[in-house]
Amino acid sequence: MSSATPLRQMLVRMRTSVTVRGLPTSPHISSTCPESYTTDAEAARCTCMTSDLGSPTGTLAWFDPDGNSILSRKTLTLTLPFSYVTSGYNGRPFHCVVLHHTGNSNVSYTPKIAGCDL
Repeated sequence: MSSATPLRQMLVRMRTSVTVRGLPTSPHISSTCPESYTTDAEAARCTCMTSDLGSPTGTLAWFDPDGNSILSRKTLTLTLPFSYVTSGYNGRPFHCVVLHHTGNSNVSYTPKIAGCDL
């Protein structure tokens, strides 16, 4: 007679291993990111890209200067929503990160908001 509970038996049967078939590439920021930002959030665009999210698939994400996640997707390009870029973040870096279980890589974008002193 087995002393394992039905839940424990099920968990033992469900164990799997993950084989890493490819590592993600480091992200980069598009050349269209504005060096200075106006208050017209619709006109501003900053896109982060990677050529490979790895296998198993990782995630591309934007984080604000305080380390809070803004947006994350399993996609090769991700645009920073400029509605998050406020005067309080002037001169402080936003980070685009490729999140993968083998490790993370990131690149930063530091907005300079027109009319705000650093």
